[in-house]
Amino acid sequence: MGKQSIKKNNRYTPEFVDWLKLKKISIKRLQKNPVKLEQYYQEWTKTQDRPKKKSLLSLPNLNIDFDAIVNGIRIANEVLRKFQGPDGLPPPSKMNS
Repeated sequence: MGKQSIKKNNRYTPEFVDWLKLKKISIKRLQKNPVKLEQYYQEWTKTQDRPKKKSLLSLPNLNIDFDAIVNGIRIANEVLRKFQGPDGLPPPSKMNS
């Protein structure tokens, strides 16, 4: 499960307790002052790195080489031009004659 809130049965997450120790803040004093405890807890939650939720509309990161695509299109156009006649139409097929 996720991190428990400090409000539930005065149980603190180990991460929050460690953060208070780093700040040299006494937990016993904070228990006597719930407003201050809540302020510290809010400050602590802002410093935590939380994984960002993925948007349902986001697309996966596609590594597309657009230069390669454009180059492929250019080559395809050159090949098609070689098979077209001077009027821009393909030469008549020998099978139809």
